[in-house]
This record gives sequence, C-alpha cells and structure tokens, in this order.
Amino acid sequence: MDTRFLRSNLLILFAYAVLVNVFALLDGGEPAMTVFMGMMLLVFLHVLVLFIGMVVNFFRGF
Repeated sequence: MDTRFLRSNLLILFAYAVLVNVFALLDGGEPAMTVFMGMMLLVFLHVLVLFIGMVVNFFRGF
C-alpha cells in the first residue's frame, strides 16, 4: 500500500474538516447542521473524484 496516497487523502479530509468548521463558525446559523452537510458534500465529491480516477486508471491498464 502506498502510504503517500493514504497520507495525502487524510490531509485533504482534515483540511475539509477545518474549512467547514471555520465556515460554520463564521456563518452564525446552525453550526452542527452546516458542518454535517458540508462534510457530507465534500466527502462525497472526494470519493467521486477518487472513483473516477480509479476507473480511468483501470481502463488505461495502469
């Protein structure tokens, strides 16, 4: 297993969490729901990008 790949994805997810929490604190609305919905959307998009990359690499024969 390539630990650089895992480390970079974990750092990206950590950055998502920090940015969503800062945005939720600055928003002033319902911070728990903002964090929940923001993380849900960002993690979904992250997984979608990883899945598309996996499919592309699979068909390229990598």
